[in-house]
Amino acid sequence: MLALLALGCAGAVALAQDRPPTTAVGAGASVPDQGTAAAAPCILVYGHGRNFVAEMPAANAHWNELNQRFTQGTALTLSASGRRAVSMALPVEARDVPANLSRLLQRASAEGCDRVVEATVMGDAANDQVIVRLRLHAIARAPGPPRLDSGMNIGTPELTVQRELPLNHRTLARVMSDELARQMSTELLDHLNR
Repeated sequence: MLALLALGCAGAVALAQDRPPTTAVGAGASVPDQGTAAAAPCILVYGHGRNFVAEMPAANAHWNELNQRFTQGTALTLSASGRRAVSMALPVEARDVPANLSRLLQRASAEGCDRVVEATVMGDAANDQVIVRLRLHAIARAPGPPRLDSGMNIGTPELTVQRELPLNHRTLARVMSDELARQMSTELLDHLNR
């Protein structure tokens, strides 16, 4: 598994598509501005890497790239459906769970989001698989006007869309090309549109 990650995400996509590697979307990329939709409630698409190995910074960078791309692809798909989506991805190196949760809730409050989609790409070394998951949660707020210190919390998952796929070049290419983000986000949108 680590050998495949050492190749790099862009390299894996290039090999799977039989073309030279290109630069992937960077961490600074964002979802297109929705203009007048900015006042509407939004969905915060939150990605966070799970496969941190302190001794393997190159592998960590590849997991960050996969998670960033999947998070952005999910947010773009939700935005294309007419919903306001905000993308936030933390690197695998961000290991302080309470601080990460606080950052997530502060961003959701600042953006006026009422839901979170947790977008996850992680490896399962024991089974030589990549697990790709979207999990939809409502954000609960204390009564009154929204404030950064409003006692927000994340509810239990309303929906989980998950794929357990073989760890190979084709799977990594599907993540990097946004194919899985589009497919899985469509299932999530079916639930939201009910």
